[in-house]
Amino acid sequence: LHGCSDVILHALKIRNQKGVWNGDGLDIDCCRRVVVSDCIIDSSDDSIAVRASGKQRLLHTEGVCEDVTVTNCVLRSGQAGIRVGVGNGTIRHCTFSNLVIRDGKFGICMLSTYYPEYFPALAEGVEISDILFSNLYINAQIPIDISSNWADVPLKKSGKSIHGVILQNIRGYGCRTSILQGNQDHNLSDLTLSDISLEISGGGDILNAAHPDVPVCYLRPCAFYVAYTDDVLFRNCRIRWKNETGLWKNAVENEHNTGLVFTDCRFAAPRSAKNENN
Repeated sequence: LHGCSDVILHALKIRNQKGVWNGDGLDIDCCRRVVVSDCIIDSSDDSIAVRASGKQRLLHTEGVCEDVTVTNCVLRSGQAGIRVGVGNGTIRHCTFSNLVIRDGKFGICMLSTYYPEYFPALAEGVEISDILFSNLYINAQIPIDISSNWADVPLKKSGKSIHGVILQNIRGYGCRTSILQGNQDHNLSDLTLSDISLEISGGGDILNAAHPDVPVCYLRPCAFYVAYTDDVLFRNCRIRWKNETGLWKNAVENEHNTGLVFTDCRFAAPRSAKNENN
């Protein structure tokens, strides 16, 4: 869908052959007032992507994607179950609820700038605001990724910001690092993570900087990495471990944050860290 308004997508079944390049399920690009409900999507790339690629797709204007709601869907993905980002426009006022997300690299993947070093035309990025995720089951390598740009090292300056994001009532399973990573100007702000339980296992490639397919930022020795953010709240969140390897060190690591608050959280240490303490 590109440049559409007042759309209802209901009870769709979409299956893409595995290995198909860019085999997304649904792309919602520069659209307004879109409802997606009761769908089953099995895709080789992102299951559902909300984008703002106006100028890149010949609308001849900055793209705005807004008032999108996705609910009651089962998603199986080769990349991200839900992706928010891509383009040089604005994405705002979107809700995602009652979803089952299985397999793939990412459960939730939200990016302001998508590979700026490879796609300079998209270096300006997407302004993302007022996004709500609630009642999700996620089983993916990286359950949660909210990043200013897809890069190992934060940039000095951002084109656009991500703010006003709430994630609540999420049960997740993963084997690599979930991240909240802004740029050095702290353009990632006003985030709330509430009632989230993550169980982390495996991790044989953690700390392996030579992994051919995974940026180093997702191979840190912690379940959650938070960096260069402003005003982030973790409330009633839990991290547990099961069958993890000996390379994990911490449940949560944070660097260069302002206004980072943890309330009523329980973050268990991995076995390797417990052994080191002993």
